[in-house]
Amino acid sequence: GTAQDQNDWSAVCQDDTHVHLVTRSGANTYVHRTFNGSTWAAGASITNQNSKAGAGIFLTTNGTDVWLFIIDNDAANTVRYCQYSTVGGTWGSWNALESTTKTRTWLSGSQVAGNGNIAVIWSEVNGGNFDIVTTPLALGGGGAVEHIDRRVERGIMRGTLI
Repeated sequence: GTAQDQNDWSAVCQDDTHVHLVTRSGANTYVHRTFNGSTWAAGASITNQNSKAGAGIFLTTNGTDVWLFIIDNDAANTVRYCQYSTVGGTWGSWNALESTTKTRTWLSGSQVAGNGNIAVIWSEVNGGNFDIVTTPLALGGGGAVEHIDRRVERGIMRGTLI
């Protein structure tokens, strides 16, 4: 939907003087603002991508680049991300992190990448329960993204290397 709520924005401090702020401004649009240590300014345009209202968006950084994560409002509730390149000053295309069909309801993660990984967490419906899923997005090298899927069900955590 197009409605916004308190979960439809995120900010991250890229380094000592640069802050990025992204808000979900509609069903598939976002506003990027930057702070350079003294003033706020319009940031680079983010490619349109449908997202689930109120499910949360979050930004993270490795100290150089910035990543934006959302839950798509497609039938699978795909977890998607795109990367802002400081060198080019642009946002890249959207990629799927998790595309299995589940009803995902909320998304967050670690705002600082550690050991070459971004920690992503979301909730999803499992019958009458909710699973909490954590997945690190590996930042190194090319090729397929490797992630580990961990789910918490009734207090028991199980992990699967995907």
